[in-house]
Amino acid sequence: MAYAANELVGALTSVPGSLRVWPEHIHPKTLAAVAGPPTYAKLSPMAFNTVTGFWVIWASGGADGTGTIGGFLDEATLLSATGETLANMIMAGQIDYRDIPLPTGQTQPNLLAALVVGMRAKGFDIVGVAGVY
Repeated sequence: MAYAANELVGALTSVPGSLRVWPEHIHPKTLAAVAGPPTYAKLSPMAFNTVTGFWVIWASGGADGTGTIGGFLDEATLLSATGETLANMIMAGQIDYRDIPLPTGQTQPNLLAALVVGMRAKGFDIVGVAGVY
């Protein structure tokens, strides 16, 4: 069976409006409970809090590991206000910088700086950011 021309092209290009992400490793991780509770967008940068042992949204200059990006959410996730939430996280792969949402209260320059430091060693290729190591 031969493919139609639009089927061949569709396989090689991204779907309009879709995120440009190619995960290599996805693992379930436990996210800390947050009052609200908020919904974190797909590809939200996450950090591991070394004191609580839970993953939290990345915060520039955060203490106890929360200022270091360790992974990205694989899907939009509604957190619980009363207990932990299990979510799939991208732990390695290629992610386009333009698709990473900026967490509330953070600045674009701080996110850019966090994406440069140590991401390649963790297995991430951040497309659109110069000097990633």
